[in-house]
Amino acid sequence: MKPILLGVPPHRSDPTDGLHVWLMDPPGVLDCASAAHMSGGMVQWLTGPATEDLPHIFGKSTQLAFVHDWRRVRSYDLSARARLVAWGLQMGPRVVKSILILLSPESPAMVRMACHAGVVPFAMAGIKVSVDESGDYALATLGARPHPPPTTPPTGA
Repeated sequence: MKPILLGVPPHRSDPTDGLHVWLMDPPGVLDCASAAHMSGGMVQWLTGPATEDLPHIFGKSTQLAFVHDWRRVRSYDLSARARLVAWGLQMGPRVVKSILILLSPESPAMVRMACHAGVVPFAMAGIKVSVDESGDYALATLGARPHPPPTTPPTGA
């Protein structure tokens, strides 16, 4: 069963149904892991087919907020973490307005450490990243609402 966030089902889900994406307003992307393990394949989908059409959807000069709801994640592939950081740094502050990572109080220490360590290169690049455990409250404070779904699916999806 797909999660419901922002009051609607996801706009896109990876082939394993372990990672889901919502397009949101103010402009941005919310992804939610329903799987306990964040695999390299899931992240490859997120950083490729799931989001490659964002400039077309939101406009090439629009800065985007990224929200990663990883409250269910208990482990990850090292390649997944490296690809996420490289993807964010490649887009840079020209595209990335902010990044919010949602964890749960039950998130394992290794997942927490990876998320907090990942903040450093973004801070050095001038991108605001925060890690939060307040979950739905943090989502509510963003004022996020679903963006109308695109009329065509992303290429490669």
